[in-house]
Amino acid sequence: MFIKSILFGILAYFLTTFVGVMKVESQLRVNTQFAEVNQITVAYRYYKSADNYQKNFVFLHGFAGSSADWDLLVKELRKFGNCLLIDIPPFGMSEKRIDFDYSDANLIKTILLLLDMLEIKKFSLIGHSMGGNLAIQIASTVPDRIEKLVLVSAAYIPLERDDSRLVEVLKNGNRFWIGNLEDENLSTILNLGLKTYPMIRTIYSNLVPNLDRVRQVHLDRLFAQNVFLPAEVLIKFSKDKIEQPPLGFDLGKISAETLIIYGSNDNITPPVLGEYLSRKIKNSRLELIDGEGHLPMLDKKFVEIVVQFFKEQE
Repeated sequence: MFIKSILFGILAYFLTTFVGVMKVESQLRVNTQFAEVNQITVAYRYYKSADNYQKNFVFLHGFAGSSADWDLLVKELRKFGNCLLIDIPPFGMSEKRIDFDYSDANLIKTILLLLDMLEIKKFSLIGHSMGGNLAIQIASTVPDRIEKLVLVSAAYIPLERDDSRLVEVLKNGNRFWIGNLEDENLSTILNLGLKTYPMIRTIYSNLVPNLDRVRQVHLDRLFAQNVFLPAEVLIKFSKDKIEQPPLGFDLGKISAETLIIYGSNDNITPPVLGEYLSRKIKNSRLELIDGEGHLPMLDKKFVEIVVQFFKEQE
């Protein structure tokens, strides 16, 4: 009887998880479109401006995030132009292929091919964390296509080590990706973790008890959309990042006016990275969101700053 009760409890837990995940996933699929690009299916949301503005805003989310991370900002920027929100493979609703090359170079190629497919020639680029790093590389690769650039907690790892504070931050240079990839049990651990998001959510909520509604919704989306991400694909993604050769791009080639935003309490991508970028990228400025961590785009102050940035020199 005891064993049956345990089995019933486990079954009920996973059934509840599945129903909850499917509900969130169905919400995420609203307005989502799909395109075959560079031999992978890329999910995206494309909101055309009701007033036929010619400006284009392109959004790149961070590690394990999705296009839904930008909802607060997009609600406002849709008033000024078209908004393209991309689910960077293998995250969000995009395809999760084990044999895809997830290196920065290939992801940049995929993003630019999607933009070409949608006939978006010039655009402002907004990137968070991992997406911020990709945005930096895109802006230095095709500077003539970038109108304005917004870097949000960009996970950029400078090759230069001439700043003592940077050296301290970069001691764990691969902190943005999964480490210890040789551990044969990693796949099992990750699969278990990805499938038990309600438990992780509960633990996280207890650690951060003052979550507002915006962050609660974000947390639900974050865990729900990664439940069906195979651990093997996540490991492949991380290996491709760690093993990729340096692209050799030049921050000095970024010509677009640039807004750099970091949370003052961010311990994943510390503000010292933003200070470095603001020194190296011409025509840029740094804004710190006081009290924020690694997700400043969920803060109303962040939205105000970015909207004002795009309103300038209209």
